[in-house]
Amino acid sequence: VLAARHALGGTGTFANPDDVEVFFDEFTFNDGQKHRLVCRVARTADGARLRVLASSVELDYVVFHFDSPLGLNCLGTSLRKRRGWMDLSTVNVAPKGEVIILQHPEGRLMKVSDGIVKPDTTVTAPGRFRYNTETGAGPSGAPVLNKARQLVGMHVKETPNDIEELISLTAISEHLGQQQIRLPRYPPPKAFTSRFLEMLLAPQDDMAFA
Repeated sequence: VLAARHALGGTGTFANPDDVEVFFDEFTFNDGQKHRLVCRVARTADGARLRVLASSVELDYVVFHFDSPLGLNCLGTSLRKRRGWMDLSTVNVAPKGEVIILQHPEGRLMKVSDGIVKPDTTVTAPGRFRYNTETGAGPSGAPVLNKARQLVGMHVKETPNDIEELISLTAISEHLGQQQIRLPRYPPPKAFTSRFLEMLLAPQDDMAFA
C-alpha cells in the first residue's frame, strides 16, 4: 500500500496497527444495512508496528503491507470480478496540465475533483508539485491522475493559500529504486505469476477451483 507518511505517525514512529483501520467499498443497501471491506495491516515480528517496506520524510510517502493481497479480493459485492491493482506502469509520466484527484474528504464518500498543474508551480523541493484543485480535510495519500487517467502522483497537503501539493510517482519510484525496491507493474510479468496466483485470478467457476 502506498500512502502519505504523515498520515501514519508524521515524522516520528509509525502507528500501532491496532490504531489503523483500512476499509473499502463502503455503502448502504436499500434495507439500511451497511457494507464495507475491512483490511488488516501486517505487523512487524514483535507485532507492535506496521510492517513498512519503505518510507521517506522528504517525499512524505510510506509503503506498507496488508496481511493479504487485497487485489485478489472480489470487487464490492461481486462474486466474479477481482479488484486488481492500480497500474504503476506510468512512473515516468510527469504531473502536468489537467489532473483529477480521487479523494474521501473528511471520510465521506469518494469525490472526484479536477485541477491543473501549471509549469510555474513546481515546488522547490524535488518531486513536489503544486496544483489548483479543491480538497477537504483528510485526502492525504489520494491518487492524482492525468487527463489520460494515468497515475502521476499522490496528494500530500493543502497550503495556506489553498494551493494543493502532490508528490510525483516518478520521484517515489526513483527513491524506491535507490533502495533496490520496485513497485509492481500491472499486469505482473508472466515469470512472476505462480500457478497458485493464476488460480486465484481465474473466474470462480473456473475448473481450477474444482
